[in-house]
Amino acid sequence: MRTLLVAPLFEKKYEQIFIDLGLEDAANEELMAWYRGWQEARKDGEWEGDDIGLQVSNGYEQLIELKHSSLQTLMNSAPPLKSRRALNRITTQDVKQWMHAGRAYCIARGIHWKSFSRYMLTKTTLHEEILEGVRVRMNGKVFNATAPWIITTYIEKIILEMMAPPERFDEMRTRLVDEHVRAIQKDENTVHLKSTLEDDAVQLTYIDLSYIGVKAEGEGYIPDDKRIDMKNTNFKQLLIDIIRALDYYIDMNERYALRQPSSFIEREKPKNIVHDLTILIKTKKDRRISQEASSVYKTQPKPQPQPNQSEIAMMNKKIRE
Repeated sequence: MRTLLVAPLFEKKYEQIFIDLGLEDAANEELMAWYRGWQEARKDGEWEGDDIGLQVSNGYEQLIELKHSSLQTLMNSAPPLKSRRALNRITTQDVKQWMHAGRAYCIARGIHWKSFSRYMLTKTTLHEEILEGVRVRMNGKVFNATAPWIITTYIEKIILEMMAPPERFDEMRTRLVDEHVRAIQKDENTVHLKSTLEDDAVQLTYIDLSYIGVKAEGEGYIPDDKRIDMKNTNFKQLLIDIIRALDYYIDMNERYALRQPSSFIEREKPKNIVHDLTILIKTKKDRRISQEASSVYKTQPKPQPQPNQSEIAMMNKKIRE
């Protein structure tokens, strides 16, 4: 079995293909994308040293000739795009992360770069709406039937173009706050908030101008500590915005002032704010139920006394007279 290199290497004919696809710099973009995938794959400690000439041997056609079960295992184990969610339930960052994870997966599993689409564009990894959309757009490139399928940056571009225009930071923040407020008012608990606010803060951070600026300075790389700090900042601000929208801001600050006169919500840790918000919502719910029960008791009509047998007989006598 022949060995195949990790780094993408395009023949001379691809220069015109890149121009036709509107990706004049695709060769460099592909190389850098696969290099970042290789860096990610190396984190598991499988490879030692800095040999970027790492070789792989799991080409799609080679595996078909060799062993069908191995091919199916690799295809079924490929990372899905956000649990195969529909197009309207994913973000641009979800797509970028998935493509990055796909390249790292291919390298870690010894899959040749030209076989990326064979493993990553399947019913196992993509919602059928997205998969069909990619196929339709790919098949429309009649000048070359196979070239677009091996250019991962073009695959990413196609999926991103299928999506609605990305939200601006303020738009997403407003939408997220409204969603959480509606959920809390409907359920009268913080179950939805606890399960989704972390991911919401991550998605919001991806379109934060400060995050984008730091990432641009690092040419696509951002240190983990800075990324986590920005996410935590957006998490806390989202939480406070939700509390303000619920009109609980004063209630929460009164609680903190009772514990420590100099304290207020902005000084508290997010996990403590969530805990205290949960207690406040439960207290308000219990109070409402108690007041409703008391109101029902007070307004319930008193039972009227029923006449006894002698009174009924006397009434009948008077009626006959």
